[in-house]
Amino acid sequence: MHYTTYFRGFPVSRPSPAEFFANPVQPRHRRYEILRAFFHERLSAEAVARRFEIAPATVYTMTRDFRRRDDFGADIFLPPDRPGRTARAIGPELRERILALRDRQLSVPDIKALLDAEGPAKLPERAIQRVLREAGRGRLPRRTQAQRAAAAWTPRTTKRSKASAPPASSACCLGCAITASTP
Repeated sequence: MHYTTYFRGFPVSRPSPAEFFANPVQPRHRRYEILRAFFHERLSAEAVARRFEIAPATVYTMTRDFRRRDDFGADIFLPPDRPGRTARAIGPELRERILALRDRQLSVPDIKALLDAEGPAKLPERAIQRVLREAGRGRLPRRTQAQRAAAAWTPRTTKRSKASAPPASSACCLGCAITASTP
Protein backbone atom coordinates (compact mmCIF):
# COMPACT_ATOMS: atom_id res chain seq x y z
CA MET A 1 0.00 0.00 0.00
CA HIS A 2 1.36 3.38 -0.98
CA TYR A 3 0.42 6.66 0.56
CA THR A 4 0.81 10.20 -0.71
CA THR A 5 2.90 12.89 0.92
CA TYR A 6 3.79 16.32 -0.36
CA PHE A 7 7.29 17.53 -1.15
CA ARG A 8 7.56 21.24 -1.97
CA GLY A 9 3.90 21.33 -2.85
CA PHE A 10 3.95 18.31 -5.16
CA PRO A 11 2.34 14.97 -4.33
CA VAL A 12 4.82 12.13 -3.89
CA SER A 13 3.84 8.46 -3.71
CA ARG A 14 5.76 6.59 -1.03
CA PRO A 15 5.64 3.05 0.31
CA SER A 16 4.00 2.51 3.65
CA PRO A 17 6.29 2.02 6.65
CA ALA A 18 5.50 -1.71 6.62
CA GLU A 19 6.48 -1.97 2.93
CA PHE A 20 9.67 -0.02 3.61
CA PHE A 21 10.87 -2.78 5.93
CA ALA A 22 9.38 -5.66 3.94
CA ASN A 23 10.94 -4.58 0.62
CA PRO A 24 14.21 -2.75 1.28
CA VAL A 25 15.65 -0.82 -1.65
CA GLN A 26 18.92 0.57 -0.31
CA PRO A 27 21.84 -1.93 -0.47
CA ARG A 28 22.83 -1.59 3.19
CA HIS A 29 19.23 -1.92 4.32
CA ARG A 30 18.84 -5.05 2.13
CA ARG A 31 22.02 -6.55 3.65
CA TYR A 32 20.69 -5.88 7.15
CA GLU A 33 17.32 -7.47 6.41
CA ILE A 34 18.91 -10.51 4.74
CA LEU A 35 21.23 -11.14 7.70
CA ARG A 36 18.42 -10.48 10.15
CA ALA A 37 16.17 -13.01 8.42
CA PHE A 38 18.93 -15.62 8.43
CA PHE A 39 20.26 -15.15 11.96
CA HIS A 40 17.31 -13.75 13.93
CA GLU A 41 14.33 -15.36 12.21
CA ARG A 42 16.39 -18.54 11.65
CA LEU A 43 15.22 -18.96 8.07
CA SER A 44 17.19 -21.19 5.73
CA ALA A 45 19.40 -19.64 3.08
CA GLU A 46 17.01 -20.85 0.41
CA ALA A 47 14.02 -19.21 2.13
CA VAL A 48 15.90 -15.93 2.55
CA ALA A 49 17.01 -16.10 -1.08
CA ARG A 50 13.42 -16.58 -2.24
CA ARG A 51 12.17 -13.71 -0.07
CA PHE A 52 14.75 -11.23 -1.36
CA GLU A 53 15.00 -12.67 -4.90
CA ILE A 54 18.71 -13.46 -4.74
CA ALA A 55 20.75 -16.63 -5.15
CA PRO A 56 21.26 -18.85 -2.09
CA ALA A 57 25.02 -18.61 -2.68
CA THR A 58 24.74 -14.84 -2.11
CA VAL A 59 23.12 -15.47 1.27
CA TYR A 60 25.89 -17.91 2.20
CA THR A 61 28.53 -15.39 1.12
CA MET A 62 26.96 -12.59 3.14
CA THR A 63 26.66 -14.75 6.26
CA ARG A 64 30.24 -16.01 5.87
CA ASP A 65 31.58 -12.45 5.56
CA PHE A 66 29.53 -11.33 8.54
CA ARG A 67 30.79 -14.19 10.72
CA ARG A 68 34.42 -13.40 9.85
CA ARG A 69 34.17 -9.94 11.34
CA ASP A 70 36.01 -9.36 14.60
CA ASP A 71 33.25 -7.16 15.95
CA PHE A 72 29.56 -7.28 15.24
CA GLY A 73 29.10 -3.53 15.45
CA ALA A 74 26.56 -1.64 13.40
CA ASP A 75 29.26 -0.10 11.20
CA ILE A 76 28.72 -2.85 8.62
CA PHE A 77 25.35 -1.25 7.91
CA LEU A 78 26.55 2.37 7.96
CA PRO A 79 28.02 4.16 4.96
CA PRO A 80 31.83 4.01 4.82
CA ASP A 81 33.92 7.02 5.66
CA ARG A 82 34.60 9.38 2.82
CA PRO A 83 37.75 8.43 0.95
CA GLY A 84 40.75 10.73 0.90
CA ARG A 85 42.77 12.59 3.44
CA THR A 86 41.14 14.00 6.51
CA ALA A 87 41.40 17.71 7.14
CA ARG A 88 44.47 18.61 9.17
CA ALA A 89 43.75 20.14 12.54
CA ILE A 90 44.75 23.79 12.65
CA GLY A 91 45.90 25.09 16.00
CA PRO A 92 44.30 28.11 17.67
CA GLU A 93 47.37 30.33 17.14
CA LEU A 94 47.42 29.67 13.41
CA ARG A 95 43.64 30.11 13.22
CA GLU A 96 43.92 33.51 14.93
CA ARG A 97 46.75 34.50 12.57
CA ILE A 98 44.61 33.61 9.54
CA LEU A 99 41.68 35.64 10.89
CA ALA A 100 43.96 38.60 11.69
CA LEU A 101 45.29 38.56 8.13
CA ARG A 102 41.73 38.47 6.77
CA ASP A 103 40.90 41.47 8.98
CA ARG A 104 43.55 43.31 6.94
CA GLN A 105 41.44 42.50 3.84
CA LEU A 106 43.96 39.98 2.47
CA SER A 107 42.77 37.37 -0.01
CA VAL A 108 43.27 33.66 0.53
CA PRO A 109 46.28 33.47 -1.86
CA ASP A 110 47.85 36.46 -0.09
CA ILE A 111 47.27 34.84 3.32
CA LYS A 112 48.84 31.62 2.07
CA ALA A 113 51.89 33.46 0.71
CA LEU A 114 52.44 35.29 4.01
CA LEU A 115 52.02 32.13 6.10
CA ASP A 116 54.40 30.21 3.83
CA ALA A 117 56.99 32.97 4.18
CA GLU A 118 56.59 33.14 7.98
CA GLY A 119 57.20 29.59 9.00
CA PRO A 120 57.13 25.86 8.55
CA ALA A 121 53.32 25.51 8.55
CA LYS A 122 52.50 25.11 4.85
CA LEU A 123 48.73 25.23 4.55
CA PRO A 124 46.82 24.70 1.33
CA GLU A 125 44.41 27.42 0.25
CA ARG A 126 41.46 25.11 0.91
CA ALA A 127 42.44 24.83 4.59
CA ILE A 128 42.57 28.62 4.85
CA GLN A 129 39.18 28.86 3.15
CA ARG A 130 37.79 26.31 5.63
CA VAL A 131 39.05 28.33 8.61
CA LEU A 132 37.48 31.50 7.21
CA ARG A 133 34.19 29.75 6.43
CA GLU A 134 34.01 28.21 9.94
CA ALA A 135 34.61 31.65 11.43
CA GLY A 136 31.77 33.11 9.36
CA ARG A 137 34.02 35.19 7.14
CA GLY A 138 32.83 35.27 3.58
CA ARG A 139 34.67 35.96 0.40
CA LEU A 140 36.13 39.40 -0.18
CA PRO A 141 34.29 41.70 -2.59
CA ARG A 142 35.88 42.12 -6.01
CA ARG A 143 38.87 44.46 -5.88
CA THR A 144 40.91 46.27 -8.47
CA GLN A 145 44.57 45.41 -9.00
CA ALA A 146 45.62 48.56 -7.13
CA GLN A 147 43.43 47.62 -4.15
CA ARG A 148 44.86 44.09 -4.07
CA ALA A 149 48.42 45.43 -4.22
CA ALA A 150 47.76 47.94 -1.44
CA ALA A 151 46.25 45.28 0.80
CA ALA A 152 49.02 42.79 0.08
CA TRP A 153 51.99 45.08 0.74
CA THR A 154 53.66 44.83 4.12
CA PRO A 155 57.13 46.15 4.97
CA ARG A 156 59.53 43.26 5.39
CA THR A 157 63.13 43.00 6.38
CA THR A 158 65.65 40.88 4.57
CA LYS A 159 69.33 40.17 5.06
CA ARG A 160 70.18 42.52 2.19
CA SER A 161 68.06 45.50 3.15
CA LYS A 162 66.39 46.67 6.34
CA ALA A 163 62.98 47.41 4.80
CA SER A 164 61.62 47.12 1.33
CA ALA A 165 59.78 49.91 -0.42
CA PRO A 166 56.08 49.66 -1.16
CA PRO A 167 55.37 47.93 -4.47
CA ALA A 168 54.53 49.80 -7.62
CA SER A 169 50.82 50.28 -8.25
CA SER A 170 51.01 47.76 -11.11
CA ALA A 171 51.66 44.86 -8.71
CA CYS A 172 48.68 42.57 -8.70
CA CYS A 173 49.50 40.24 -5.80
CA LEU A 174 51.91 39.64 -2.97
CA GLY A 175 54.30 37.68 -5.17
CA CYS A 176 54.51 40.53 -7.68
CA ALA A 177 54.86 43.05 -4.85
CA ILE A 178 57.79 41.13 -3.34
CA THR A 179 59.46 40.70 -6.73
CA ALA A 180 59.01 44.37 -7.58
CA SER A 181 60.46 45.54 -4.27
CA THR A 182 63.55 43.28 -4.18
CA PRO A 183 66.77 45.03 -5.25
